[in-house]
Amino acid sequence: MADNLDLKCAELSSKIISETKDKKLAENVITKTLGVLESNGVYACLLYLFSRKRNKEGEIAVKIAEKILEALAGVDGIPAFDINEFKANIKDRDKKTLHYIRKNLCNNIDSLLLVKKIWEQILIYARYEAKAELF
Repeated sequence: MADNLDLKCAELSSKIISETKDKKLAENVITKTLGVLESNGVYACLLYLFSRKRNKEGEIAVKIAEKILEALAGVDGIPAFDINEFKANIKDRDKKTLHYIRKNLCNNIDSLLLVKKIWEQILIYARYEAKAELF
């Protein structure tokens, strides 16, 4: 990832909000996602987002998943994740993404904790940005 992880987190969080029409719903989904991430971890966070795609939260959940996964690109110590394949391959992307997380992150506590911290930062920034957009 870029030299400045915080800048990358801020950029990705802004994309989540700028690419979302319903800021109130986005804030709600982001808050729930952050809660799952903080309480249950990286794997559960993605499971939660993937479970939302068939209801009114679906578009936002997919956008959040896309942006937090995009954050994995170029981070030292984290195996490469192909975000373009995630965006293009709708049919199998959930299974492939969860397999990537199990294979590449769940067995390495340092990588797992780094990813959790990056995702938390993105979601915190996105939540605040969604709140700011409401007024």
